[in-house]
Amino acid sequence: TLEANPETVTAEAFTLLRRAGFNRVSLGVQALEAGLLQVLGRPHTPARATEAFAAVRAAGFDNVNLDIMFGLPGQSHRDWRRTLDGVVVLGPEHLSAYGLTIEEGTHFGRLHRRGALRLPPEEAHLAMYGEALRVLPAAGYRRYEVSNFARPDFECRHNLTYWRQGEYLGLGAGAHGYLGGVRTVNERLPAAYIAAVSRRGSAVAAREHPSPVAQAEEALLLGLRLASGIDLAAFAARFGLPDPPVDPTLLTRLEDLGLVALSGGSLRLTEAGLPVSDTVIAEIAACLAFPSGVCA
Repeated sequence: TLEANPETVTAEAFTLLRRAGFNRVSLGVQALEAGLLQVLGRPHTPARATEAFAAVRAAGFDNVNLDIMFGLPGQSHRDWRRTLDGVVVLGPEHLSAYGLTIEEGTHFGRLHRRGALRLPPEEAHLAMYGEALRVLPAAGYRRYEVSNFARPDFECRHNLTYWRQGEYLGLGAGAHGYLGGVRTVNERLPAAYIAAVSRRGSAVAAREHPSPVAQAEEALLLGLRLASGIDLAAFAARFGLPDPPVDPTLLTRLEDLGLVALSGGSLRLTEAGLPVSDTVIAEIAACLAFPSGVCA
């Protein structure tokens, strides 16, 4: 997969990239409202986003993702619906719909701390997500992860590897890798990366050996983001936990609240549980049946 922003795309360059072996493109469209793109500091326009998509198609790419965002400062439900309708008309094979997250140290983070950021209220944020859950499946995009929708057989394979805790190489400056239960991160700056490889044959700057508890919690977090959920027996066997690996009383309570579904030995989030997935998953993770697990 090649990540690109609309303003960088030309049919000529992407034709060469296609010949070089790239077979999937992810375009950071984000919104199809000019004012919202300005708020995000994005240099492209809605028209340029459409032109970039056409250029990618003309270059021979038949597997394209578009990133779009909701919960943006000043974004209305109508704005979001226009973006949803617009990307559906374009017809990519995959759509990623992410809610805006405010992080410390960013421009939005500083504005938010000063109270200068006008974000949609939580109810509006949830309503926008709910609109995506209605509009995209109706247009043929199956939700296979909390924020990701795909036409049949076009799920993002590299992301599925991460969500299933598969192994992957981290190549290049700042890249992360995961092999043999060890997480690595490379030197972030290209010059430092090149110097490290020349000096010692490796650019790994840090290694982490996650504990069994940390690995199980991560598997739970990532697995429950998937529409397929988690096979509880397989999860228990993998991490040496009793079956079920979580207090059945908690699971029954969450099921009664309509937040999770238990079927055929699998646990998954319901549509009602998706908007509050972080809270639900944290509660389940706190009750994993490790000796230190305490279920309130």
